[in-house]
Amino acid sequence: MAESLLRLALVSLFLGDGSRLGYAMMFGKLGKNMARRKAVKIYRRGLAHANASRYDDAIAAYSSVVEMRQGPLDVRSMARLNRALVYSLQGNADLAGKELTIVIHDDAAPDSVTATAQEKLKRLERRTKTD
Repeated sequence: MAESLLRLALVSLFLGDGSRLGYAMMFGKLGKNMARRKAVKIYRRGLAHANASRYDDAIAAYSSVVEMRQGPLDVRSMARLNRALVYSLQGNADLAGKELTIVIHDDAAPDSVTATAQEKLKRLERRTKTD
């Protein structure tokens, strides 16, 4: 499908018909939207796995989003936050803490994600001190 969209965009560029698809391809908007949709879809799959206590599958889904080179930075930071929460549920406090610290220092993370990461890190630190 992507190949046919690319061909259509190239044809419209060469024919100069001014189609929106041609301009979207020229300026990369279509690619960014496709990357966002894909990232959000995988992120939601991770949420579903986590809610069903399939933690390894949730981590795999979140990791896929985090590692998406063209994935939107806000979705990647949310996936990293949720991956940290799953690590915490699995009892891996060290890895959860490292992930939360990365989210806190991520300039691309939305403020709400950063605030949640700070709150969860404080809670994690309190919990590990009492253990």
